[in-house]
Amino acid sequence: MRPLRFVPLFALVLGGCNGTVGGSATPVGNAVARITQVPPNVGCVTISAAGARTVTGDFDVTPGQPATMTLGNLPVGSDAFSAAAYGNACAAIAGTQPSWSTVTPFITTINAGATASLSLTLQPTGAAVIG
Repeated sequence: MRPLRFVPLFALVLGGCNGTVGGSATPVGNAVARITQVPPNVGCVTISAAGARTVTGDFDVTPGQPATMTLGNLPVGSDAFSAAAYGNACAAIAGTQPSWSTVTPFITTINAGATASLSLTLQPTGAAVIG
């Protein structure tokens, strides 16, 4: 049995900007996630930012290739970021469990017009039969 290890999967670089939400001028930010090499058996990455509201993005990726993913319209303020990676394409993840996920969200402050950096570590998930 292979031991579970913490494996850094990707780092997010966040950039803030002013924009609109629902037609009103509300400061928002963006996040750009970069993976230098997508791990084997990963076809979809989901990234969620929870703050004043929750924003989630699903991104199809190709194993062995780099990937750049942009998550926009993020709430300005304290946001908690989490991510999960799946073995299927994003269109086929409904009802499936991720093969990698963050254990603890990374919390950072998103400021309009500023840039912040963060790094998320994903850990392999799994199941066990106990009996």
